[in-house]
Amino acid sequence: MIRRIELVNVVGFARFAPPSPFPGMTLILVKTLALMARKGAQVFMTTHNYFTLKQMQIEAQTHGMDVMCCSLSRNDKNVVLPTCVMGCSTTTS
Repeated sequence: MIRRIELVNVVGFARFAPPSPFPGMTLILVKTLALMARKGAQVFMTTHNYFTLKQMQIEAQTHGMDVMCCSLSRNDKNVVLPTCVMGCSTTTS
């Protein structure tokens, strides 16, 4: 059993594929990424999966973590615009 984790200058990248047939594994991975973030790692994650995003939001709220979520969308002139919010809200505007 791991009792202590020390992370120094660690940056993690994760890409979540479309919905997995094993949602339990997604939950374990999200909890692991959240633990790494609480220990000082920067974690960058991409996903199209609402379940994954919602689980990260729950982890952030549970542990009082600052999480920023960004999304890309196109305007009426077909220009891609980024939108970033603190708190990883899963509601649509």
